Amino acid sequence: MSTTTRRDGGSPTLLAVDLGKTGARVRACGPDGVREGEGPGVVGLAAADGVRQVMAALRGALEGLDVGRVDVLAMGLVGYHAASARREALAEALLTEHADLVLLTGDVTTTYVGAIGDRPGVVVAAGTGAVALGADATGRTVVRDGWGFLLGDDGSGYAVGRAGLRAALEHRDGRGGSAALERAATERFGELVGLPAAVHSAAHPSQLIASFATDVARAAQDGDEVARQIWADAAAALARTARACREALDPGLPVCLAGGLAQVGALLAQPFAAAVGGEVLRAAGTSLDGAEALARQAWSGAVSPVVADQVSVVRACGSGLEGAVAEEGGADGLGVPWPRRVGKGRR
Repeated sequence: MSTTTRRDGGSPTLLAVDLGKTGARVRACGPDGVREGEGPGVVGLAAADGVRQVMAALRGALEGLDVGRVDVLAMGLVGYHAASARREALAEALLTEHADLVLLTGDVTTTYVGAIGDRPGVVVAAGTGAVALGADATGRTVVRDGWGFLLGDDGSGYAVGRAGLRAALEHRDGRGGSAALERAATERFGELVGLPAAVHSAAHPSQLIASFATDVARAAQDGDEVARQIWADAAAALARTARACREALDPGLPVCLAGGLAQVGALLAQPFAAAVGGEVLRAAGTSLDGAEALARQAWSGAVSPVVADQVSVVRACGSGLEGAVAEEGGADGLGVPWPRRVGKGRR
């Protein structure tokens, strides 16, 4: 591998992007220091207008930061694996508008790198959606779940929110459920008779439903048994996804639970650890930390072999980079002039 330097000999400017359904976060690193911003998330690259959504969300998160064109941009985004046909168009738009070198990957990959770095393992990224990435010492990777809220995302914030709202409506109907969750849903959404209309007319129904997961957590922490069972079921589902990754690669791999949903703490972490078994790691950092680390790796031409086949790296012709970004190995598309087919993103 060769290292890459600016022609003027200076340090590179980096832009790390974490783009999920709930929100977008950016971190700009350069000679003037580090600046961070945030904005609304997106349905994902797999949406019909996914490229437009991603570009608009990035502009929104950058608003007010005064970040110009950068040397390298690394983005972990929702929908990367489900929308391989749109990656090339997104990469071209990012090269045109924001950076000379672009690394694209799924948000599960940036979560993985942020959580456990370059070591082999399994990381479950649980937020509005849920997906797991496993990687072994030989560079083999597998992705499990991440199929979206209609077909998968078991144990996700959406799944927890939906189960909580069902319990609220069941109690309203006298069909069991939870009085605590009925009260919480009424406080958040108003009269529950209008809840179906509110959900179906929402711009992003999965995000609206997932927002109730915080109320389900509060009810569980206050002792509501129905809410506690919802979290236990989520932990079991996430553990099942993690085990599927581990069993496909190496039964001895450690497992880490990361992502926004993990912020509820022991309510999810304890039953997850019990259900998954084996070594369970604590997340060392966030998905934004992972995006920054991948940006630096892409610039140096040494993307970690643990996750290399989960990323796509392209550069603009005449970008001001000297030398090859990578002389051998690495991700598909790494170190070749634009345009080029973008990435594999294997399941």
